Amino acid sequence: MNITAMTNQYLGLSSLQSGTSTTATTASTAVSKAQTQAAKRLEQERQTTTAQISTYGQVKSNFARVQDSSKALAATQSTTSATTLQKNLETFVSAYNSARSSAASTTTGTASLAANDLRRTLSSDTARSDLTSLGISQNTDGSLTFDAKALASSLQSNATTVSNAASRIGNITAQSATRALSDTGSIGTSLNRLNARETAIESRQAEQQQLLAAAQQQVSNTSTQLTNALSGISSYNRIFSM
Repeated sequence: MNITAMTNQYLGLSSLQSGTSTTATTASTAVSKAQTQAAKRLEQERQTTTAQISTYGQVKSNFARVQDSSKALAATQSTTSATTLQKNLETFVSAYNSARSSAASTTTGTASLAANDLRRTLSSDTARSDLTSLGISQNTDGSLTFDAKALASSLQSNATTVSNAASRIGNITAQSATRALSDTGSIGTSLNRLNARETAIESRQAEQQQLLAAAQQQVSNTSTQLTNALSGISSYNRIFSM
């Protein structure tokens, strides 16, 4: 081979060697930047989903309170004391209002369907009459208000009617809450879906980390291979410069 051509070839390879480190660094930086952006989007999605799960957890907790307090009312008998009945009614009204309020705070899923079903449960003429007997009134926003004095007056008039009304209200609202909380109910379905989404996001995050590690290793391996392949360039340069 012509000596001049060989010299130019080696000098060109020497120039390639000097740029190898920069090229590898640039490639690594590009991979890292792309990964960071993708990771940021996934983390934002995970945080949003986690917040939604937290919100639905509160909704579920409040509907569980409605379920429990309704069952207590459903167990009302003629022998139930006025004090116990009043306490049960106060607990029920508090749970009912909290359930509706927390459901209204959700922006995704079907919590509102559960709240609407609960409200419809108390919208029949019979239910309204029973609520009145129990000293409970329905407000325009759907919430309930309990009047202990009205309950006491009803108990004095006809305690049996009051106990039967408490039992009926307890039964129908317990059924509504149970439907919503079931795996196929509006709250159960939404919460299960959100949990599944969070699990999927976390799996994608783990996979992304693995892909990043593999890409960075690939860049590192390529850089090492190029460096090893060109390690003799400096020796050839010294030979031809003599």
